[in-house]
Amino acid sequence: MRKLGRLETFLVEPKYGRKGLSEPDIFAMYRNTPFFIEVQKTVYSEKQMNDKLQRYVDFYNTGIMATPFPHVLVLSAQRYAIDGDYPFKVFQAETFTQFNRSLTPLPKPASQQRSTGGIRAIIQ
Repeated sequence: MRKLGRLETFLVEPKYGRKGLSEPDIFAMYRNTPFFIEVQKTVYSEKQMNDKLQRYVDFYNTGIMATPFPHVLVLSAQRYAIDGDYPFKVFQAETFTQFNRSLTPLPKPASQQRSTGGIRAIIQ
């Protein structure tokens, strides 16, 4: 992560609030943006993933975390159908590098040069 951008904070398995709230694998401040990162090496069922995200909603509703509430990034080879209406952004990628590439704007196409020499006429 440090090679890809400015990483201000990196906390492994931080504890927030009471048991039963979200327990992220990582809290990171990356490019001045807070992220909760879930590293899923095992495949979760859709219900398990929905339950996990609901714990983040419950945590959000406690008001414990300062605003803005962190984005949730799920790193997994498995793609989940995350289509709930969450009060925070949820991203998915196989790797952090892949996620970072998705943030990088595509290069702009080279602009075409225009002639500014006025009217051009061929007289025979």
